[in-house]
Amino acid sequence: MFERLSLLNEIKVTWNFRVRVSRMWFSTSYNGIFQGCNLILLDKENYAVHGFIEPEKWKHLADVVTEGKVYDITNFNTRIATGTLRLVLSSYCIDFTNESIIIPVLQDDFTLPFHKFEFTDLANLTDIVNSYPETKCPEYSIDLIGVVQDLQEPTLVPTIYGEMQLVRFQLTDGRHKFELVELRHLYDHPHCIVDGTPDHAIDIAGTIRDIERVGFIQTHVGQKNFVRFVLFDGSVSVKVTVWDENIVVLNQILENNFEEIPIVVLATMRARLFLGSVQVSTTSNSRIYINITYDPILHIRQRLIDQGYVAPVNPT
Repeated sequence: MFERLSLLNEIKVTWNFRVRVSRMWFSTSYNGIFQGCNLILLDKENYAVHGFIEPEKWKHLADVVTEGKVYDITNFNTRIATGTLRLVLSSYCIDFTNESIIIPVLQDDFTLPFHKFEFTDLANLTDIVNSYPETKCPEYSIDLIGVVQDLQEPTLVPTIYGEMQLVRFQLTDGRHKFELVELRHLYDHPHCIVDGTPDHAIDIAGTIRDIERVGFIQTHVGQKNFVRFVLFDGSVSVKVTVWDENIVVLNQILENNFEEIPIVVLATMRARLFLGSVQVSTTSNSRIYINITYDPILHIRQRLIDQGYVAPVNPT
C-alpha cells in the first residue's frame, strides 16, 4: 500500500511511495563540479515534491532513473525545503542517500500524472514582480504558458561564471495589452522630450492614410527600406515611418479588402520631435496589429464612423 506525498513530514521515518519522475536536472557548482540530480516527483493525487539524489548515490542510479518513468521509493531522508526559486509548493524535500531504495516499475502506472504546473496568468506578472522585495530573490519560481513570438538568435553573455547562452523571445497568451498614447497627447507626452531624444517606446493606434511607395536610404549598416504614411485617429494625424521587416507585415495588411474601417496598433514605437513636428517610427522590437479586439480600438473606430469616415476598398 503506497502512501500520499501530501502526508510527508520530518517525524515519520519509514515511507513507501509510488511516484513518477516528472522532471529532472543536474546541479553543478560555479566551476562545473557535479553536485547531484534534482527530481520533481508526482503521486497519483498530482502532488509534487522536490527530490535530490546525492552524487555518490547517483553513480549507481544514472542508468536507472529516467524522466517520465515510475518508481517505488523508500528509505530516504526528509527535510524542510529551503532556498529560493523553488519549483513546488511542498514544504518538504526528499534526499536520496546510499541507503535509499529506488525500484523501477516496469509496467507504466497511468494513474500517475506526467506533469503538474501552477500557471501564473501573464496579466498578473507585473503585480507579482512589484510585490517582490528589491533585495530578495522570490521564494518560488513560476510556470507560464503561451505562444512564442519574435524568437531571436542565441547570444553569448559574459557572467561571473563565464559565458552563457541567452535566447530572447516574446510570450503571448492571445490577449493584448497596450499603453496607448492618444495622438493628441504626443506633443506633451513625456516620451517625446524637448531635445528630440525618446525616453522609451510608445504604443499608438489609428487608421492609415496617404501611404507612400517604398523608399530606401544608405546607412552605415547597408541599405534600409522604409514606408511612410499618416496615422489618423479621428482627431489628430501623425506621420509614421515603418522600416525593413515591418514593411512585410504592413504590406500583408494593406493587401486586404476591409469590410470595416481598418484600425492598426503600432506597438513599441519610437517617437521624437523633429523640426517642431512629432515623427514616429518602428524599431526592431515594434509590432503591427490590425483590427484586434481591444476596447480603445473600438472607440477609435466609432469616432471615425461618427465623423462619416469611410474606409477605402484598399488602403493603398
